[in-house]
Amino acid sequence: MSDVLAMLGLTQTELDEAVNSKPNVPSRLLVDPMWREKNLTTTSVMIEFVDGQVNLIPNTSREAAPNTKSFGKGSKVRTFTVPHLPLETHIYASQLQDVRKAGTKDALLANADVVANEIADHRNRHDATIENLMLGAVKGKILDADGTTVIYDLFTEFGVTEPTTNMQFSSATADLALTIEQTIRTMKKGLRGDTSSGVTVLCSPEFFDALVSHKSTKDAWMRYQDNVLARENTNGKFAWKGAVFEIYDYTLGETPMIEAGHAHGFLTGMYNGFVRYNAPANMITEANKLARPFYISTEMGEHNRGVSIYTETNPLPLCLRPQTLMHFKSA
Repeated sequence: MSDVLAMLGLTQTELDEAVNSKPNVPSRLLVDPMWREKNLTTTSVMIEFVDGQVNLIPNTSREAAPNTKSFGKGSKVRTFTVPHLPLETHIYASQLQDVRKAGTKDALLANADVVANEIADHRNRHDATIENLMLGAVKGKILDADGTTVIYDLFTEFGVTEPTTNMQFSSATADLALTIEQTIRTMKKGLRGDTSSGVTVLCSPEFFDALVSHKSTKDAWMRYQDNVLARENTNGKFAWKGAVFEIYDYTLGETPMIEAGHAHGFLTGMYNGFVRYNAPANMITEANKLARPFYISTEMGEHNRGVSIYTETNPLPLCLRPQTLMHFKSA
């Protein structure tokens, strides 16, 4: 690839900057340190679920690995195939020939600028997709890019019932503080020997507004707002009764990533809670090697008339304790 970069006038440093540029996409979960990252040498991972406790199983080939196998009473092993996210685009000489560089009077676009911008766009698209997968892990249902196709229902996979809590916003006399405290106790019962440091609840704007405007929370919300100067970036956040409620206002196209009137809670600080698995790239040079989070390849087109940019990620974010998740619903 170094020969291609030289022909394009792009240095390795410039390439690295394009790849590692700050995501200009929803990245609330993508940058959260709660994810343990595990790089695989295979395209699937086996996880043993024993009476609510999770143990990782060494990877085997896809041909040899059954989808479900019992290892004893109450033991179930699930095989998860890691999603494959390839992206390839082409840039042709005709697309930049005689094109003026934005913000200048007469400077023309350079090969390096166009390629760097395209690579950054690739990274943004990958990051947005991974954020969507991570949100699915927090919800317990990992969805494909269309927002409806279920890749994995973690509750079904691990044989647990999705935990839900109804927040009685429509009742002025409802004791929401008690509901939250009881809900957190329920979530922590699912730890089964693990520990946690707190609770985060990602909310649709409608859910958040209903929460902070309810009669039983107004005083606490006002006190929280009064102390805003003592905190950093409290916009859209409300810490109350051991939980941090946070607006998650992103969309897939026109569809909110969190349904209006809903919220999804999860425990923070778990050691064996949230893991991001990465599988090797679908490249002959990477077969059976330890995976990397992001792959990129550039290739000159026939007779140097253009360049092909290929990027790939193979991520599988999972919640290994779906019984600790909580789906909040407005009622």
